[in-house]
Amino acid sequence: MYRCNRCSSDIDDGFDRCWNCNEAVPSASGTATLDASMVFANFRTFRGVFASWPSLFADAARFATEVGRDRVISISHSADRSDGVVTVWYWDEGDPSRDGALPTMGSE
Repeated sequence: MYRCNRCSSDIDDGFDRCWNCNEAVPSASGTATLDASMVFANFRTFRGVFASWPSLFADAARFATEVGRDRVISISHSADRSDGVVTVWYWDEGDPSRDGALPTMGSE
């Protein structure tokens, strides 16, 4: 049994995708296997005016670990006054129009 990193649904052994959100299930090596025909760049941001930098980086590091090192593109950070932002860029697959994904070419 595996718990989906994206939606927390339980997935029975032997399945390579979540039945609820279509997230790839990590392989035995600990990283998810991606279908190259459906891969796109995605991101998740961690921000907080009142959050400390160690807290933001820890949250981003946990997420990057869940994604797997073979899928992480980069981790960036920026600050504007007291507002800190850490962004994890990673390779994803499925529907690139879902929330948090980059828009497809030609979309507004």
